[in-house]
Amino acid sequence: SSGESLWFTVDYYPETPGLPFFEKDGKEVEILSIDGQDYYLFSNLGKNLVAWNSGPLICSIQSEESRRELKRIVRSIN
Repeated sequence: SSGESLWFTVDYYPETPGLPFFEKDGKEVEILSIDGQDYYLFSNLGKNLVAWNSGPLICSIQSEESRRELKRIVRSIN
C-alpha cells in the first residue's frame, strides 16, 4: 500500500446552485470538459482536487494522486 487516500465529497446547496468555494494554491486551475460538464482541477496543501457542480450539488475528489489519475477517475464515472 502506498498510503495514499482519496476523498469524494458531495455538498448540497439548494439556495446557491453552482457557486462552489475551494481553497487552492498558486498553481493554475485546469478545466476538463466532458459532454458539456466542466471539471476544475487544482491543488492545495499538497493534494490534487477535481471539483464540479451538478445543479445544487457540489462534488469533489481530493487525493495525493496526480492530476492525470484524477482525470482518469473523472472519465471513468461519466
